[in-house]
Amino acid sequence: MPMQSNRRSDNFNNGLPYVIQREIYELMIEREVQRLNQLGYELIVDATTVEALVREGFHRTLGARPMRNTVDRYLQNIIVNACLDNQAI
Repeated sequence: MPMQSNRRSDNFNNGLPYVIQREIYELMIEREVQRLNQLGYELIVDATTVEALVREGFHRTLGARPMRNTVDRYLQNIIVNACLDNQAI
């Protein structure tokens, strides 16, 4: 009987394709923006911001795991900074 490995396929170990990463980010951003809208904050995220988050959030070793924290941290920091500066959001 051949030995089975718990390793993931080579395609996954080589990282997610950029298109997939971007789709994941867009979904995460959409959900977080909706959550923040329900709390009374209105945010608009442009394509440049999505690109920056994709570059920042994907880690070679950790893969996609840091993506959620990157999105949450970025969007919540916008609100915190605006509140501290007494700006309308």
